[in-house]
Amino acid sequence: MLKTVLSALLGRGNSREGTPEPDDGLKRLGYQRRRLLSCVARPGGSVPEFAPPTDEDIFVAYRIYIAQVTDSLGDYVDDPGWRPLIAALRLLAGDIDAADAIIDALPVEPIVLDHGAGYCLVAPYDALASALPLPEDLKKHPRVWTRGSIAEKRLRDWLAGCRERLVWDDATAAYSLEAVSHSP
Repeated sequence: MLKTVLSALLGRGNSREGTPEPDDGLKRLGYQRRRLLSCVARPGGSVPEFAPPTDEDIFVAYRIYIAQVTDSLGDYVDDPGWRPLIAALRLLAGDIDAADAIIDALPVEPIVLDHGAGYCLVAPYDALASALPLPEDLKKHPRVWTRGSIAEKRLRDWLAGCRERLVWDDATAAYSLEAVSHSP
């Protein structure tokens, strides 16, 4: 029983028949988006689950959903617990300005997880690290980024210097740096 439940949750197929589960379309959103959605839209919670129509482009549906969630949360959008999660959802919808809100919400001390418990606390920083083409040494350890640290300064400096050259790609849930053209 537990194996069946875990297989369904992890998307590893139907353990009884050994066949893959049908793709519900959400897999196209990628790991980071699905992870953030699991933090925000929990069954029975105040935010409705993401259930796009099957005939709609999944990425368009995602952007519409994020706008609706942001509007429906009202004052909670400014809550310190919600702010980085909502900003990460927006970042992974192609809103580069949301990166600033994630950096603004950096914790004072590194977040320590207890056997994975609390992953929603680090999910926005993991999403930022995976979505931006940051220098490898900075990208490597987002869980130790803290407010007032050298890492925060480097993040802000990198974003300020690269923001205008960042190009969003829905399929990969990542930004790339547009090449600088040199005019003769």
